[in-house]
Amino acid sequence: MKDIALYDRDCILCQKTRNKLERYDWLSKIEWVSLQDYEIHNRIYIYNKKDLRRELHLLAGEDRIYRGFFAVRRLMIKCPPLFLLGALSYLPFASLIGKPVYRYIADRRHVFFRSNCSDRKCSI
Repeated sequence: MKDIALYDRDCILCQKTRNKLERYDWLSKIEWVSLQDYEIHNRIYIYNKKDLRRELHLLAGEDRIYRGFFAVRRLMIKCPPLFLLGALSYLPFASLIGKPVYRYIADRRHVFFRSNCSDRKCSI
């Protein structure tokens, strides 16, 4: 079963992340679904819309949800060229660095991608 990565198609950082990781998903283990499509086709809202736009969500199986740094870490494990980096992110205390770095980038995506985000859709 494929993991489902929920990304915001209006966010340039999300689009770039998807494009990069799709190139490395040689085994086709990840299905990318935009939040906008997910919200339309799934009548059950188990996620807060603002939270979905704040960080990447990865649905693994029926009952596992990974968010933010933990979603990226799992995505890297599923991509053969990124496997080693992903494995390193599972070391003890790696999340102490990974979570704040992820949060810092996600919170400032409208600053980092200002030239590509003139309509401010990247800001929450």
